[in-house]
Amino acid sequence: MATKTRRKNPNSMSSQLADSAKKRSGQLFLDWATLTWNKDTTKIGPLPIIAYNWALLVIFPALGYFLPTHRLAVATACALWILTTIGRAAAVQPARRKTLLRIYEQNQRSAALPRITPTNGLSPKKQIQVRRWGKKSQPTDLTLKIGDCPAASSMYARTQVEKALISSLDAPPQGQTWLITWPSPTVVRCHTVDEHGEEASRQKFTRKVHGRTAQVFKINMRDSADYAYACSDWFSTESKTGEMVQTPKKIILTLGSFNYADMFARKMVERGLDDLLKVPGSWIYSWGEGDLEMTQVERKSVEARRKNTTRKINDDIGGLVQGRGDMPIVDVKKWSDFEDHSDYPEEIIINFGTRNLSERRLRDNMENSLDTSMEAMYQGSTWLYDWIPSGASTVLHAKAVAKDSLQSSRKYATKRLRNVVEAKFGSSRNFVDCDIVEWQEELAKTGESLPKEATVNFGDVDVTKQETQDSFEMHWDSLTTACDWHYRWNPAEGFVTMTAVPPLPPYAFFPKPGTPEFDKWNADARDGKINFGLRKGGGHLIWDFNKTPHGLIGGKTGMGKSVSLNIIAFAAMYNPDLLELVVCDPKRTDFTWTPEFPNVIKFAALDPEIVAAVAMAKNEMERRQSLLARVGVRNIGELRRKLAENPELVAEFGAPPRRLVLFFDELADFLAKGADKDNEELKDEARSDLEKIARLGRAMEVNIVAAAQKPDSKIVSTQLRSQLGFRLAVGPTDRHESEMILNSDHGTRHPASGVPKGRAWGYDPLGGYQLCQVFFLADNSGHLDWKPDEYMLGFKDMVRDRLKHLGYASHTITNSDGGSEGRWAKVEGVGVDPNAPTIAMT
Repeated sequence: MATKTRRKNPNSMSSQLADSAKKRSGQLFLDWATLTWNKDTTKIGPLPIIAYNWALLVIFPALGYFLPTHRLAVATACALWILTTIGRAAAVQPARRKTLLRIYEQNQRSAALPRITPTNGLSPKKQIQVRRWGKKSQPTDLTLKIGDCPAASSMYARTQVEKALISSLDAPPQGQTWLITWPSPTVVRCHTVDEHGEEASRQKFTRKVHGRTAQVFKINMRDSADYAYACSDWFSTESKTGEMVQTPKKIILTLGSFNYADMFARKMVERGLDDLLKVPGSWIYSWGEGDLEMTQVERKSVEARRKNTTRKINDDIGGLVQGRGDMPIVDVKKWSDFEDHSDYPEEIIINFGTRNLSERRLRDNMENSLDTSMEAMYQGSTWLYDWIPSGASTVLHAKAVAKDSLQSSRKYATKRLRNVVEAKFGSSRNFVDCDIVEWQEELAKTGESLPKEATVNFGDVDVTKQETQDSFEMHWDSLTTACDWHYRWNPAEGFVTMTAVPPLPPYAFFPKPGTPEFDKWNADARDGKINFGLRKGGGHLIWDFNKTPHGLIGGKTGMGKSVSLNIIAFAAMYNPDLLELVVCDPKRTDFTWTPEFPNVIKFAALDPEIVAAVAMAKNEMERRQSLLARVGVRNIGELRRKLAENPELVAEFGAPPRRLVLFFDELADFLAKGADKDNEELKDEARSDLEKIARLGRAMEVNIVAAAQKPDSKIVSTQLRSQLGFRLAVGPTDRHESEMILNSDHGTRHPASGVPKGRAWGYDPLGGYQLCQVFFLADNSGHLDWKPDEYMLGFKDMVRDRLKHLGYASHTITNSDGGSEGRWAKVEGVGVDPNAPTIAMT
């Protein structure tokens, strides 16, 4: 089958060629009109070409009008001009369209631009507007309208668009650089500027802000739309290289999902921005709800110095904490008002977060370390600390005060007391805590602050032992001589409370009759309680015969031992209705005067006399034992109450007996072994009787008052010594003497010199060891040798006056030596009630 060749229609081809030519000529005309009259911004000299074109458009017709003879030349020149512009348009505009298409295609993906196809009729001009062209048909100022991409909603997603746009452009002319701005979120402008100009410098810093903030806040593309930044108030400064650079005075950051409530995160951001955004000044940070304002100030300004101070403190404290846990956050609440020290903090809040700082030792260590750091920087100030619980956080409030202030003095006093207590009684495993409850209002003469009341918690230290308590009291007493201390022990819970009391005076006068103090003293004496004097720590040293029936008094000659004994003798002689005395004075020196008084029922000096006197006391004790058995009571106190309630029993059993005091001076001298065997046999009987009285005398109110300078255990038997429960060592003693008298070394615990007469250590099984100042009680009335202005009643005159008021009369007897001695006898029906208050003596 033959194939037919299809021939083209000549008329159809001619039509297509005509249409194409028409289209091209139309495009050429449009290009010519656009370039010549609107877009040709290429400059020739000071003006762009379009300016010359418009000028020629006016000039050529004018020349033709005013120069009719030269119209052909004008027309020829005009034609050449038009042909030139047409040729320029034919060369430039297609090249520019090609450039735009290339730019469009290279930015299509990054800017989410629609794809151009032959069928959709899209043109790059819809997305790209060139505001200025440069050489070689390259734009120098254009805007790009982006599509629906991350950059349209996030500043931090614009980098990719900007990089793609710049890479699609040729390099800017020499000395120029591309400047990227965003007139709106969907339009980006790119144009050339002087690479050393202010705009280029600002762009350089802005890009640094962009990158550094993204790094510091760890911004990812998913949530970057919530972050933003804005720089403002630009100013020029000279760099180290001599170049003028632009930096903003203010940057405002929108924080998006950043947890701005986290104080530690804030501090880390501030440090990061300081390190990464270097500026001539210093950044000051102001945090709001969801935004951060950065203000640049001079490095030497008050704000900058305060910022550096806060950071230095934060670094120092951060270096103090160890192990895992929240880093501390420092917030300065108040700064100094003094201009020269305006960057000195006065109040600081330190938040340690959830770090466990509940233990006092940890807090003390932290405070000590802070003191070292802060006081090195801020001399003249002392820091006070207050730990404040704040939910799950530990917060420390630190306040600066003047070093010479009362608060400072109290702080260092507290620190000193805690340190010495911890050093003495604490250990690495056991913390001993000292707290000041209340302060004394006035400073000591040395200028130190002293607590009025303090407590010590010993932790695991066993304070039930007396030696531990003594050791602590001695240690605490040594800390100051400005006052004495009263100790209240709670051994079960392991703590002690110390209350400041006036120090013991160098002397204390015995109360005068007729005063409330004397009436109280005598009421105690009538109840079997002998008040020796003022006790260290407050109160008085009292020997209660009812609880501790027997005692031993010792000490060196001349230190007040005899005065102490006189106080006991006075208590008995002043109350003859309740007490009676058996006096044994082997040396016949200090108590030979005692027989004058009516209730001294026996005085003995020679060994046989003393043996008989002791036997008499023992026999009286046994008589009382029998009496108690017959009446059916256990002790003399019960006997008195029963007879008082049943007066009819007095006729059968007689009046209740008085308390009998066996008053034995220089007991050791009497008990010392001698050569006379017969005499030693008598002494053995006395030893046995004394031991029996010591064992059984309490219920029968038969009490032993023994005195000895050196009651050696080889002389005074252990059995007897163990029953002499009350001890009094008057004046300083050596260790051996102290052990003999007190069974401890307390007698050595006196100053090396200047110990006042009458200063004594007392011991009671119930009260432990107590330091006291024994009352001075003169033998005879008169002015004191050591205090001539002071007139004092002698205790013998007090007793004599008392006996007169009780209805006793004085008379004289002849003694064995033929001399005369005074005696007192009761006159029936005369006298006052012994329980009546005393009257003052003149």
